[in-house]
Amino acid sequence: MRVTTNAFSGTFLNSYNGLLSDYLKSQTKILTQRKYNRASEDSSSAAKAAHVRKSLENLKVYDENLKTAKDLYYAAEDALYDIADKTYLNVKSKIVSVQDTMDQTELDIIALELEQQAEHMLQDMNTDFATRQMFGSASNDKTPFTVHSKVEITMADGSVLILGNQPDTAEQNGTVLEAGTFTMPDKFYDADGQEITDMSEYTADTYYSSPDKDDPNTIKFTVKGSPDFTTEPDERIVCYNDIPVNLEGDDLKNAVNGATINYYGIDGKLSYSKEINCPTTSGDADGFPGTNPIYVDIGLGMKYDENGNVNPATALDMCLNGAEITGCGTDKDGDSLNLIQLVYDAVDALRKGDTASVNRYIDKLDEADSKVLDAIT
Repeated sequence: MRVTTNAFSGTFLNSYNGLLSDYLKSQTKILTQRKYNRASEDSSSAAKAAHVRKSLENLKVYDENLKTAKDLYYAAEDALYDIADKTYLNVKSKIVSVQDTMDQTELDIIALELEQQAEHMLQDMNTDFATRQMFGSASNDKTPFTVHSKVEITMADGSVLILGNQPDTAEQNGTVLEAGTFTMPDKFYDADGQEITDMSEYTADTYYSSPDKDDPNTIKFTVKGSPDFTTEPDERIVCYNDIPVNLEGDDLKNAVNGATINYYGIDGKLSYSKEINCPTTSGDADGFPGTNPIYVDIGLGMKYDENGNVNPATALDMCLNGAEITGCGTDKDGDSLNLIQLVYDAVDALRKGDTASVNRYIDKLDEADSKVLDAIT
């Protein structure tokens, strides 16, 4: 059989190209440390390798999430320690120093110092962290804790709930009188001309300096129902994400379900109005707006239920509920369970000369402070 040059050359080239291809593949494997270059070459190993790469990428995400959570909790711990330890020690030292024998000037000095401590607590609870409020919502768009002299809530059913008050006003013959421009009368009368013998039990919005309310010389006092006329509001209403911290139960659920709320500033004037529509079935701390869980995956195998909600046991919740930490609602005596609100209530009592209420707040403040300490652990 005669072998032609062309046939020989073709066989040689095919063999050479095959060997060269195998050589290049082997060289590529050595340089890249890969067993194969295409998944089709070893589909089983390729699937395993893809799973490993995905796991490594997930580990990187878990590590970043854990680092963020660690930074958040460290920052929160510092803020809460400042409130529950340093600031509260100052608060308690001032309150336990209150004596029945103190005159009003001394009580006013203590009230001012307590008010400053309450403001410091508010600053700690309004601390920013990255792009969100540490103890509030998931963004920095608004401050979670605010203080007002009065909050007027008009529910969806038309009912109205009012917390706090505005400054007293005095009016004579249609003219508003400034503080210091008139003499307070010795007696006060209701709209029917009856003398008010106990102002502490008088609940109407107006009272008068004489039995004849239509007399041009009669001074009409409004709002507070107290003979201690003042142009400053006495109460401070602490709100968390626009809802008063003292609200609970049905009042809380109704307030966040389509209510319109008017907020009055420390000067007693209307600051702004807002519609709240964050329906909830909870009447406690979880019912406040901005308290929905913020879950992150930290490698526990995040799972979802049939409704698409995250199983809390499989993820880390990074939402720090400020209402739960500082307290919300009221106790059996009608006193606030919120630490900051209690301090403001003590300030109000001191300015009224009500030392009995201040002394009553001591144990309640201790309990509220303990709750903040519990949140740290």
